[in-house]
Amino acid sequence: MSAPELVGPALKPRPQAPRHLRLVGAEELAVVRRRGRIRIAGMVLAGLVIALLFAAVGMHVELAQNQFRLDSIDAQATAQQTKYQQLRLQVDQLSSPQRIVGIAQGKLGMVAPGTVTYLSPASATSGPASTAAAGTAQGGPPTATAPAGWSTIKPQLAASP
Repeated sequence: MSAPELVGPALKPRPQAPRHLRLVGAEELAVVRRRGRIRIAGMVLAGLVIALLFAAVGMHVELAQNQFRLDSIDAQATAQQTKYQQLRLQVDQLSSPQRIVGIAQGKLGMVAPGTVTYLSPASATSGPASTAAAGTAQGGPPTATAPAGWSTIKPQLAASP
């Protein structure tokens, strides 16, 4: 054994390093640091891959939920379209002329007229002969003559809205 080195002002002996420890060179230290950086980069990359997988699963879940909502809305739209068609059929049935005539004759006691007489505004102001001539002279259909008693009915009709 060699003598311990004396260091410092009080000449204390320097402690000896254990024999299993050694001084590492710059090249070996660079390799160790490079391996450490590779490990860190690998961990970061693995973390990113895991995060991307979670994001993909989350997007898939959101897509599935939106598809369920879309299917539900589509079913509602189909049901409403069917209901609309049924209501249109019901409106057509209720407003059919046969039904209206049936109700008018059955419940209200109305009857169909034997003949229909059409009145025109020109027949009220002028005589019957001039009205028929005016209708045919103007190229229109021949107008009917004023019925008897029109002069007594006209004032009553003019008062009503």
